[in-house]
Amino acid sequence: MENTKQIVITEEGKEALLKELNNLKEVVKPDVLARLKEAREQGDLSENSDYDAARNQQGQVEARIREIETILNNCQMIDETDTNTDVVHLGQYVEILREGQTKTQTYKIVGETEADPLNGKISNECALAKAVLNKPVSKNPIEVSAKVPYKVYIKSIKVK
Repeated sequence: MENTKQIVITEEGKEALLKELNNLKEVVKPDVLARLKEAREQGDLSENSDYDAARNQQGQVEARIREIETILNNCQMIDETDTNTDVVHLGQYVEILREGQTKTQTYKIVGETEADPLNGKISNECALAKAVLNKPVSKNPIEVSAKVPYKVYIKSIKVK
């Protein structure tokens, strides 16, 4: 099944994926293969829980390696050198004030593979990001089309 959806990623996200891929290939995979070899040497594989666990982990490691390679082979880099802050772009930080609240929150808009809302990184696919992308700082509220719609104000846009 081909995934034709464009994957967007920051340089930081690409570096993190490359580091994870290297660790999986150079450290984790050889360790799992060594555990498989040890488990095979124990004899009867039909009742060998060590062998089953190692096989399961091998499958998970191989799947994650393929997933990362697919992302890296099909990604589009987010241009973080664009210093235009007239409107919100991917890779930028946007300070948001939710209507009815007094405290702002700042998010970096990234591709969905890098999203980490607890650390202030939201996916370009989420309702909030979709609502504010390509919008300027304004005193007018922006409607966020979520399960329960709400309004936000863009207070500032920053590159870093």
